[in-house]
Amino acid sequence: MKQLLRKLGWNIRKEIPEATGLGELLRQRLEGSPLYAPPTSEAPLGFFNGRHIIGKSTRVQGGVYIGILPQEAVVVDDKYKGLNKAFDQLIRRILDLPIEAQASEGVVIRSATEHAEKLLKVDYSALRALPFHSERQDDQKVMLDAYLDAGVGAPRHLVLLKAYFLEKLKDRKLVSGVPELQIFITNNAYVVERLTYESTRGSSFRV
Repeated sequence: MKQLLRKLGWNIRKEIPEATGLGELLRQRLEGSPLYAPPTSEAPLGFFNGRHIIGKSTRVQGGVYIGILPQEAVVVDDKYKGLNKAFDQLIRRILDLPIEAQASEGVVIRSATEHAEKLLKVDYSALRALPFHSERQDDQKVMLDAYLDAGVGAPRHLVLLKAYFLEKLKDRKLVSGVPELQIFITNNAYVVERLTYESTRGSSFRV
């Protein structure tokens, strides 16, 4: 990773936020691919294989998360049923709560987070044993449903699942704040995905 970043002319002594670095890194890596289309106002990171690239200011649903380094291209789309099923389970979990708890945004968000962590464990050994993951080609589309069905993944898969849940809860008006996917390259040249939530009262916390 460090060699790639230096080759592309990036100073890695400080964290590089998406707004000032990751979009450009993606463009430089993908611009020669016939599957890549440049950014628009609706898709600030561009498009890959017909889907908007998931980032800070894009919806998770219907998009694809593609890495700075070649890895799987994770498709988040609930038309493949697994995500819908998981969300329906989350709704039932919330409806089983006392009425006053259902009205608490903090309780609902915690329920979504715990549900995601129950369904998809971060386990690198188990992940490497999954044929669809280990045998994939670089930038090959893999549905998030596949990791959900297997019950294991990397941190990026868990973050995407949490982001999907919060986005759907916001669509249903069960939460009113803004979930935001943040992507950073650390000073050790690791890519870190994290999900934050900003309430309507202006407080922000990591999910």
